[in-house]
Amino acid sequence: MKLEYCPAPFPHIKATELISPDIYKTMRFPELEARAMGRIGYDLYRGEPGWAEIVAQPGWKEFYAEVSSREFVGRILGLFKNDIIRFGGGIDPDRFTLEEFNEKRQEVKSPRLASDADPNALFTRFDFQAIDETYNSYAHVDWARRVVGGVLFMSSAEEEKIVGGEFALFRDAEFQNDRRCHKAVLAAKYPVAHNTGYFFLNFNGGFHGPLPMRQCIGMRKWIYYSISSRRDVWVPARVPA
Repeated sequence: MKLEYCPAPFPHIKATELISPDIYKTMRFPELEARAMGRIGYDLYRGEPGWAEIVAQPGWKEFYAEVSSREFVGRILGLFKNDIIRFGGGIDPDRFTLEEFNEKRQEVKSPRLASDADPNALFTRFDFQAIDETYNSYAHVDWARRVVGGVLFMSSAEEEKIVGGEFALFRDAEFQNDRRCHKAVLAAKYPVAHNTGYFFLNFNGGFHGPLPMRQCIGMRKWIYYSISSRRDVWVPARVPA
């Protein structure tokens, strides 16, 4: 996997050749059913029926093993290390531990998991996700327990006849350091393209989201990836009453 660190508009990493191109051609993204209590409607999380069978398949097995490994997590945290320190991330990138933790569907929707967990005890998410043209999102940050988020594309705008839907980074013209985007301004956008992805620092100003899809004949397919703690690691400023 080729990783390129980008400091602007806020710290993120462009990833190309997520998987060897020859192997990628042999992989098939699963057909997902509509499910309640997820992020977007069509998704499949670790620990749910069918997930383990998919990641046991050739290609998926090696890909999942790589991005869930301590070596890879350390590589990503290493690229973001100075930024984590600069923005007050509540972990030590040099002293993390990696554990297996299945964050259940109802927990994914919860803004907080634990207040007394070791912040340096991290886990990864590797979620299959897909959506049609009904996908409406907004500029946002992920839960404060997510250290790093990632969007790893397994489809292309050309093949799925998608107009719009790019992965976008935003700045807040009225930034208040409260993890809410008050006045989103588009700062960068990246196309939906096979075997490419983006990792972003989920600090208080890490606003991101897809641009509106004006057309999607097929499905926008991707892996939602994150490096997460069970304890909040980003602290928003207090908002005056």
